[in-house]
Amino acid sequence: MMIFMSNLACNSNLNTQSVSDMLNDKDEKGEYKIPFLIVCDAFESEMVNFADLVLPDTTYLERHD
Repeated sequence: MMIFMSNLACNSNLNTQSVSDMLNDKDEKGEYKIPFLIVCDAFESEMVNFADLVLPDTTYLERHD
């Protein structure tokens, strides 16, 4: 799963416990249902704590487009 410039905890009506449960949910074999999480954001959010890979992004002030 890849989360791009989004904080699921804030975008889901501030139901942070539900988001945390979803990201930590395991199947009957004990493996994560979401096996690999990538977070790409310009700012650190709660999602970084769950990420396997964090990729930096730029803000509009750092772009030349």
